[in-house]
Amino acid sequence: FFSVYHSVDCTTMSRDPQISKLQYQYIVFNFPHTQHQQTSDDQKEVQLAHKNNQLLLENFFFQSARLLRTDGEVHVSIWDTVFYRNWDICQIAKMQDLHLIRIIP
Repeated sequence: FFSVYHSVDCTTMSRDPQISKLQYQYIVFNFPHTQHQQTSDDQKEVQLAHKNNQLLLENFFFQSARLLRTDGEVHVSIWDTVFYRNWDICQIAKMQDLHLIRIIP
C-alpha cells in the first residue's frame, strides 16, 4: 500500500511520530527550495540562495536515508537550469550513501 504525506518538514521527518513508524520504498521531493526568495542577480544573494538550498537537500537526504527500506529510492524533481544544476544534488546525496540511478528529462 502507498501513503502520501503533505506539508512534511523534510529536515526532521525521521523524528515525526506519524512518518517514522514505517520504512519506505519511495520518498519523493518535488521541486525542493527554501523560502528564501531571490529578488536580484546580486552575487551574494545568489550564493545565499544556493547555500540554503544545498543545506535543505543535505538535511532531506540525511532524513530520507533513515526512513528508506534497503531497496528504497529517493526521487527529487528539479528544473534543468543552471541554478538547480549548481546545487550539485548528486554529490549531496552521495554523502548519505545515496546514488543516482537515472535522470529523466
